[in-house]
Amino acid sequence: MIDLILLSAGLGSRMGLGYPKQFARLRGKPLLIHTLEIFRASSRIDKIILSVRWEFLSKYRELFEIYGTKNLVLVEGGDTRQESVKFCLEEVTAPRVMIHEAARPFITEQFIDSLLQIEADVVVPVLPISFAVCEIGTRRKIDKSNLRNIQLPQVFDTRKLKLAHSRVQEVFDEDSVLVYRDDPLNSIIFVDGLEENIKITTPLDLKIAEVLYNERHGIDNRG
Repeated sequence: MIDLILLSAGLGSRMGLGYPKQFARLRGKPLLIHTLEIFRASSRIDKIILSVRWEFLSKYRELFEIYGTKNLVLVEGGDTRQESVKFCLEEVTAPRVMIHEAARPFITEQFIDSLLQIEADVVVPVLPISFAVCEIGTRRKIDKSNLRNIQLPQVFDTRKLKLAHSRVQEVFDEDSVLVYRDDPLNSIIFVDGLEENIKITTPLDLKIAEVLYNERHGIDNRG
């Protein structure tokens, strides 16, 4: 079995909603609930640890009551993503832990299972970079073939992730990078990501999510 850390403590200011984006509605249901329901359906997940914004605690609880989403471990989120993960790790008791974000509601049970079947210290789904990139202020050529778009969920050896968080002196966006910097000898496996597993960050992303949702559920996008 494995524990899940689900990050849901960000403000999502780029959505311009005036409230956290995890409460934004996709076909009438909050993004957070869409994501939670997928993980709760997995028999491989033992415990779900949810980072939350404490000032919205009553809103979280209201949603859990409405949608019957219970038996979650709620942890107050930190000022950074990295801090939120560190706080949640204190509640992890399984030997392996998976980390995901509430704003990625298009993960599937099949993909979750495929990641959990891989035995490695760190399992990271990635996608090729399909767009042009440049580094401002330098003429250095960037080899795009060596770049990858890192996705979540990612799977970790719990002990090694906790150790990396205890040693870190700087802020990292991704825990897989943090673990690698702490000990480059860690066994990190990169696997093909899931193209539709987008992170909803902007109003345009939410519009794209509507199309993806309709296609997944056989709803005519013209309607």
